[in-house]
Amino acid sequence: GVLWILSLRNRTWWRNVRDGGEVTLLLKRRLVSGYAKPELDTANVEVLIRDYLRHFPQAVGALDIKVADGILNPDDISRLANEVLFVKIEPI
Repeated sequence: GVLWILSLRNRTWWRNVRDGGEVTLLLKRRLVSGYAKPELDTANVEVLIRDYLRHFPQAVGALDIKVADGILNPDDISRLANEVLFVKIEPI
């Protein structure tokens, strides 16, 4: 399946695949080939953050996202989308 990696924008590793590129990952002691492409658009990153937090709600604390009455703080989501990005890796 597809693997999404969350990274800070100020990290440099993801720039190796800025325009997309083949990667090899070591997952569960097995080499897996994939095609990686970062999502840089902040609006799309906001959507991905919301989706990520739906699957991993315990991450709100680590990501410094406030929640009131079950609603994620939109300002915190916008701030975070400017600080992070996602790299999508699809198997090849």
